[in-house]
Amino acid sequence: MLVQSRVEQTYLSVIKTLSIASGQFLPQRDMVFAPACGAEVMQVMARLLSETQAQPPKLVLDGSASGRALAADMGKSAHLVVLPGLAGREDCTVEDLFPAADLATQLDRVERRPERLFADVVVEGQPFVAQAQAWAQAEGIALPGDWRLQLAERIRHKMLEAGPARLTDATRTRWRKFLERLATD
Repeated sequence: MLVQSRVEQTYLSVIKTLSIASGQFLPQRDMVFAPACGAEVMQVMARLLSETQAQPPKLVLDGSASGRALAADMGKSAHLVVLPGLAGREDCTVEDLFPAADLATQLDRVERRPERLFADVVVEGQPFVAQAQAWAQAEGIALPGDWRLQLAERIRHKMLEAGPARLTDATRTRWRKFLERLATD
């Protein structure tokens, strides 16, 4: 499966690993998330794969502006799995599959300058990336260009260290449904 960047690859690999470890998801075959690292690269890779395989490649896209544009451009030339369709919000990103409180706590460790912690203001159920960017702007800080990747790596480390027992039933169920959708679409 092609994903937009290393951020999506990291998060989706954590979801897959912990879901398998918890026994919530038992795939029939391995699921590999290959980062395309850009809309243009993803389009080229999808077209190349669609020419060499019997069925079009599966692309996992988020609700960001680039994800929506790529979904519109790709049309029928690829099999699209879009996060907005799974999360029910148009502007969701892969971070929205994770508990917002866990993400916020780790973002506070990535960005230590503000007086008001993000964990104190994050709202569960609202788009995480948009909240993080608004918080940073309100605090007068500029998040580094790779802040999402830094956060993804921190989450990967913390969640894999803690293991699947730490996950809530709601998170396990959300992840299982997401992986089942990827496996069957």
